[in-house]
Amino acid sequence: MNYLIGAAVIKGELTGHAVEEGYKLLDSAVLQGSTMAKVLLGILFADGAHGLKYGCEEATKYFSEEALVFPFFKVLLSQFRRE
Repeated sequence: MNYLIGAAVIKGELTGHAVEEGYKLLDSAVLQGSTMAKVLLGILFADGAHGLKYGCEEATKYFSEEALVFPFFKVLLSQFRRE
């Protein structure tokens, strides 16, 4: 549930909440074992999105082996491969 609410806050779909609250909810979801939250936070940190400080070190905390085998992430990576 924390992932869904946190992601909605980050995307601006849930008004009345600060973006920082969204990050806290996503981080809480990571601690609860949400692979989707790991992937989302990793991408956000790698991109420096939504006011996050760009940082590979932060991003790699979330890009665990478990997160990297998540189907969504595999599709995302395949879109950027050169043929």
